[in-house]
Amino acid sequence: MRADTTRLARIAAAGWLALAALGHAAGLPNVEPKLLPPEEAFRFSARALDARTIEARFDIADGYYLYRDKFAFETGPDVGVGAPDLPAGQRKHDAFFGDVETYRGRIVVRVPLARRHPVDRDLDDDGRLVAGGGHVNGVVSITR
Repeated sequence: MRADTTRLARIAAAGWLALAALGHAAGLPNVEPKLLPPEEAFRFSARALDARTIEARFDIADGYYLYRDKFAFETGPDVGVGAPDLPAGQRKHDAFFGDVETYRGRIVVRVPLARRHPVDRDLDDDGRLVAGGGHVNGVVSITR
């Protein structure tokens, strides 16, 4: 299973843009913020809960947040993905995106798999899901 890297990059960019807007609105000098790399700002882990459910976990660094409506999950061709069970986010008005829901801290999302290869183990050392004697196609990643 892997997250749609384009969407995750957009989430990270939107978070950085929001931080810059908050600094500007607070009257802070126009100094380029020292932003964390996305993989540090939005630490991701996942594990198989059972043969048909993945638990995706994001640990979000202080000062950062993710937009609820930007989440997307996908897998390789042998496994389909059902609708993720996203918890309610914190509602806020964003200067760029309007009324949105965001997540801070930790978010845990259950993602149902729509069959083909049962998942019976956790991620290996390379971040790939180990399933029934092989790897589920794809690696979860966050890119800039």
